[in-house]
Formats: sequence, structure tokens, C-alpha cells
Amino acid sequence: MLTLTENAQTAVNEIAASADLPQGGGLRIAPSASQPGGLDLGLAPEPVPGDQVIETGAVPVFVEPQASEALDALTLDTAPAQPGQPGPAFQLTPQAATA
Repeated sequence: MLTLTENAQTAVNEIAASADLPQGGGLRIAPSASQPGGLDLGLAPEPVPGDQVIETGAVPVFVEPQASEALDALTLDTAPAQPGQPGPAFQLTPQAATA
């Protein structure tokens, strides 16, 4: 299952708060319709039936079933800010191996 770093969850919480997302809403990750092999991240008022729901903080993350398998062994983190970037950037990294 996709995991989130503390930095990523903080960024998700801040984005949702600034967007005045309704209670129960969250960040949704789904395959990109415009960029083959890419992912789209966006705010959603609720999960779509079949979404995997990851609740690690105040705002849940919804992962579309088709994206869920590809993200299964990854961690969502924030990337260093770039000049002129309007908000946080997210990056996916392999999950640390557990002993």
C-alpha cells in the first residue's frame, strides 16, 4: 500500500485546508488522462467507489484502483520547492525495506 511521509501528509493537509475541502474529502491519485503512464493528483470531495483510502492524517488520500497496484511499494513525499513553483511538489520513492 502507498505510504506517505510526514512532510507529504502535512502538505496534503495544508492544500485541503486552503481549498476549503468538505469534511471527508481528500487528495485523489489516478492515472493521467492526458499523459500516458503519468498520474494526476487532485482534490476530491469523497472517494470514488473502489478507491483505496489511506488515512494517515487529517485528510485522507484516495488511490484509484488502477493506480493502486503501481503505487503499492512506493512512498509519497514532498520534493524540494523550485523557484516560481506555486505549491508543493510531490515525488514517489521506493518504500524502505523492513527487517
